[in-house]
Amino acid sequence: MKGLRHIKKIREYCNYIEDHLLKVNDSWEIIKITCRDMNFVYDDFLFWHITKLIYLHDVSKMSIEEFIPYQQKFFPVEKPDDTWFSSALQHHYDFNPHHWQNWTTRKETFPNEQTCHCVCMIADWMAMGMKFGDTAEQYYEKNKVKIDLPDWAIEFISEIFQRLRDVRVIRCASCGEYQEWDEETPLCKSCQHNLMTVPCGWENKEKENVRRQTDGAGPERTGGKDPDEAALPG
Repeated sequence: MKGLRHIKKIREYCNYIEDHLLKVNDSWEIIKITCRDMNFVYDDFLFWHITKLIYLHDVSKMSIEEFIPYQQKFFPVEKPDDTWFSSALQHHYDFNPHHWQNWTTRKETFPNEQTCHCVCMIADWMAMGMKFGDTAEQYYEKNKVKIDLPDWAIEFISEIFQRLRDVRVIRCASCGEYQEWDEETPLCKSCQHNLMTVPCGWENKEKENVRRQTDGAGPERTGGKDPDEAALPG
């Protein structure tokens, strides 16, 4: 039945969005640990502003303007209407400042507002990397000729990339808390679970022994086949 096919594809798209949102939240947890010496973590105002932005990440994808056009574009039942999707994509850019196409055109309403959007942009790239098997830094290096960032932002994201490479973050398999790996005391700071026990794993894609939920399902990252990739440079 055609109606059931539509329901199946809508459900697949909802699952895809849910998975991405969970990974964005995970990425923010990792950034908070690896970048704890940077002002957007230790400054309470910036920290809670970013936390709010993460909470609202991609909520426009549930809107009338975006939901069906995105679903029909990337999880279609029949040939999608590209004109309809183009309008949805522009709406997505307009309402999501974690995309550089948005925040680079905005005037700051408070000091360091753009750095907050920059952090959310990296969290978005990290989440996509968790799905498709690369890192935020690798994505940027591959696409930087198309990503028009101001000089300060290039330096800023480079600092974050460096910390993501240097600091090991592990997620406790018992309580789910993220924390920096300490070889001398390999116990979870929250529940005292032995972090050396399987299935604990590194949450930094930049480090070896990475554990990722890459089941191969859903669109590919390359070739413009992915709902979030469509909202990234290209």
